[in-house]
Amino acid sequence: LPSERALRKNSLNTPFALTLAHGNHDQIYCLNAAAEKSGLHIGMSVTQARALCRNLTLQAASPADDARFMQNLRRWSQRFTPWAAVDGTDNILLDITGTPHLFGGEAAMLTEMRRRLNNMGLSCRMGLADSKGGAWALAHYHEAIAKAGESAEILQHLPVAALRLDAAMVVSLQRLGLRHIGDLQTTARAPLSRRF
Repeated sequence: LPSERALRKNSLNTPFALTLAHGNHDQIYCLNAAAEKSGLHIGMSVTQARALCRNLTLQAASPADDARFMQNLRRWSQRFTPWAAVDGTDNILLDITGTPHLFGGEAAMLTEMRRRLNNMGLSCRMGLADSKGGAWALAHYHEAIAKAGESAEILQHLPVAALRLDAAMVVSLQRLGLRHIGDLQTTARAPLSRRF
């Protein structure tokens, strides 16, 4: 989101990244798809990034401006529902209970949101479920609409990282052969509770 916010006025199809000082050197804070395709990643030093990608355009990041932009985006999203909140640095959470019929249903509502965001120069990933965690997982790992009561079935194929667990726990679960949420759903809870 920060790189898209910075590029909204002049779309750039070449590698672009925002940098942020970390200690005594600059690191990549956010980057566009073209920069990712060039092999760059968040946290990489700017020196390394320039060595890998000669035509990289850099700009200083402004986390405070990004936070203000997210608050403005949250207010904008209230045209779809009165309840909207910023969740983390680049997520907006909407409780759309009782509002989809005003837009022709859930799918039509999400299509309209996507259209308006794209017109503003912003890409988005959306997930809709009957729980906050389910919607977050779908938005980050498999865009879909999970109707009430269908979340467990749709989520079972997603990786355990979709449960918003820390990286060390995800690795530990994967070492046990528990790679998908469905694997956890069929495993006895007592041994998992003791171990984790």
